[in-house]
Amino acid sequence: MKKYPWGALWFVGTDAEHRFHNRLYQVLSGTRRMMGLLPTGLGPTGQTPLVSLFWSLGARSLEQWRAAGLLPWKEEILRFAPEAAPLLEQIQSADQVLFAEYHDVVMAQWNTDDVVYLGDAAHATSPQLGQGCNLALVDAQVLAQCLAVSDALPLALDAYSRTRDAHLDYYQFATRWLTPFFQSDLTWLAPLRDFGMPIATRVPWVRRQMVTAMCGNALWPLTGTLPLETRPLALAAQNG
Repeated sequence: MKKYPWGALWFVGTDAEHRFHNRLYQVLSGTRRMMGLLPTGLGPTGQTPLVSLFWSLGARSLEQWRAAGLLPWKEEILRFAPEAAPLLEQIQSADQVLFAEYHDVVMAQWNTDDVVYLGDAAHATSPQLGQGCNLALVDAQVLAQCLAVSDALPLALDAYSRTRDAHLDYYQFATRWLTPFFQSDLTWLAPLRDFGMPIATRVPWVRRQMVTAMCGNALWPLTGTLPLETRPLALAAQNG
């Protein structure tokens, strides 16, 4: 397990006016500044829309951020993305803001004879592709299928690890490769990102691969997509 040197300040607030309903709003400048507003469900009561504000921050700068107080941080975000004002108004204390750290978890296989690992415990990555929940859902479904067709637990768990290999290898590789383009000290990567990605979306094959990856269905080495029965459950239902 390797901790990534960058993380994000994270605050979950309310969105009573539905300003950020059903869309991710994200602003980047270089590889050191990134702010996003992400719809985050309806909260415990099921009535109040929630939205997450996240701000990229190197782990080495966390104590400096705490020492400086909230005002300089809020002012910087407002200059960078005025749309964040309704969320910033809800933050009155640094204790309301969490620091989210990322880890790359790489395991040779995800089981022993009688123990199996799923989700982030097995293959945590940075959240750049937003696939943590999708991958965990597929893990659970494949594990259930393997247990259903084998009476021997070790064989079922071995089958689970083999079945998940190509899918998880792809996403571990893709997130590790993409993360420095969004969060790193390698500032020279930002012009490549800003120039290359708009072009990539206009190339049909590349665009197809990007959409497939964002849907959680890509396989390594780009030879196809997951079978419908093992795709993320919510997406499979949505796509029929």
